[in-house]
Amino acid sequence: MMKAVFRSICVFLLVLCVSPLRAETITHNFDELFKGGKLTLTNANKKGTTAEVEYTCGTGTERFWYDLIYSSVIAINLPNSGSEVSTSVIEDLTQVRISHYPNAKCPNLKVYVSTDGISWGDPLTAMEYGLGTTFADVPKGNYYLKIANNSSSVQLSIIEIRYTTDPSSCACLQVVSQ
Repeated sequence: MMKAVFRSICVFLLVLCVSPLRAETITHNFDELFKGGKLTLTNANKKGTTAEVEYTCGTGTERFWYDLIYSSVIAINLPNSGSEVSTSVIEDLTQVRISHYPNAKCPNLKVYVSTDGISWGDPLTAMEYGLGTTFADVPKGNYYLKIANNSSSVQLSIIEIRYTTDPSSCACLQVVSQ
């Protein structure tokens, strides 16, 4: 009897002490979302709205349309230097993964964060550029993002963005009254 009680107490304490990993990924493949009716394009394809994030293209020729390299998938097109797209706020953000054409390293792709959607500051420095994929690490927080093409010679098409969020600071034990 005493062993069973002790075992139950140990299991209960273990459950209380273990902090569950709560990282979540939000994936926005723009072609799949558009074809599935989960991406609404307005304002001459300069605004894209999903259930989680709203995207707003800058005032130049950037827009949602078929990619600039293969013309095969719906993408966010950033055709020249100064082209940009910004997002609504993303809560508990820790990392952004951007898949793009061309399928090359694109150090001209810059990511900016803002806590108010107005003040942007310098681009993030914790960036990793791979073939067709760019990663940006951010300190955990609620951020608006701006993604920009800083090259006049490279056309960029963003085909997918994955946001990693970590809402683990929440109170995981909930009291339910009956």
